[in-house]
Amino acid sequence: MMVAVIVYGSLYPFEFFRPQDSMGSLRGLLSTWRTWTGRGDIISNIMLYVPFGVFAVCAINKIIRAPFRIAGAVLAGTSLSFAMELAQYFVAGRFSSLADVYCAAAGSLLGALAGCALSGKTQLVWLEDLSARPFVAILLVCWLGYRLYPFEPVIDLHKYWDALKPLILFPQISALSVFRHMIAWLVISQLLDTALGRVRGRMAVVLLFCTVLFARVLIDGLSLTASEVCGGVLGVSIWLAALSRYRGRTVLIAAMFATSVILQGLEPFQFSSAARPFGWIPFRSLLQSPINTAIVSFFEKVFNYGCLVWLLAQAGLSSRTAVALGGALVLGLRMTQVYLPGRSAEITDFIMLLIIAGIMHLLGTGAKFGDELS
Repeated sequence: MMVAVIVYGSLYPFEFFRPQDSMGSLRGLLSTWRTWTGRGDIISNIMLYVPFGVFAVCAINKIIRAPFRIAGAVLAGTSLSFAMELAQYFVAGRFSSLADVYCAAAGSLLGALAGCALSGKTQLVWLEDLSARPFVAILLVCWLGYRLYPFEPVIDLHKYWDALKPLILFPQISALSVFRHMIAWLVISQLLDTALGRVRGRMAVVLLFCTVLFARVLIDGLSLTASEVCGGVLGVSIWLAALSRYRGRTVLIAAMFATSVILQGLEPFQFSSAARPFGWIPFRSLLQSPINTAIVSFFEKVFNYGCLVWLLAQAGLSSRTAVALGGALVLGLRMTQVYLPGRSAEITDFIMLLIIAGIMHLLGTGAKFGDELS
């Protein structure tokens, strides 16, 4: 599945041509060995190959020693990236770059190391707990990616003050935004409770809340808003005060989260009388968007649709019913968006939900990370 995603993203829009220059794909690629792309391209290429490295190292038989499994995963990722860069020489609008191969190798290495850490024995109890709930770990990582991208802290007092201005000087509170942030933190609390248990989960959500707010002040391009802080405080407080001990909390959180997804999908609630064409080309909007916007959107979508299916399944529905209900909801929202100006009404989100649900099914919920894959 990861190879299919990488090939699709690398060769889109599949408009092949024969270049007029005589350099050739290999020489053209090697000539870029000292040329680096922008920060967004570097981060996106690394992140694209991290999941490949994770699954590749777990798919290799555990009889083989870890260093050799890591080397195999890195070699496979690097070879795949090198092949894609050679092919991009013949794709209109795409450019070959060895910098992308370097990033793919780094991403494969990071993923392979993470896969070995999660599938092996460690002295960290919380890591052992997360490795037993790999899909929960993926959702938490995606949420952190959505909230903390571009992951680049800066040392600049003026930046810190600019990040706090919307909270201190211009506090604007939107009821819808507060509701969305509150629900997000309730879901995060439920994920941590599932992975770490009630006691450690309660401690972890408070620590994570403070850490994320502090990090958003430090990271370049991010800031705090009154709605974000109020929603987070409400969500964490409700969880700690009552919801963490309520037996029917999963059903309640699932219903509220589905409501949040519906409201988010129908913004800005200004419908036009004429419908736009529905987009049937998967991932077109992500691939055509600015790289930084696409990365944040990808993290958000994986978290939203992964949590939607996971919560429905945790609420007592069968996996097939959860996927069917979640898919129908997402597809219905996207088809409704043909009447919403500025929204990307296309099939991408529905396909993403099906892929995420497939990953959830393959990973399972009770086995050690990598057990099914190996």
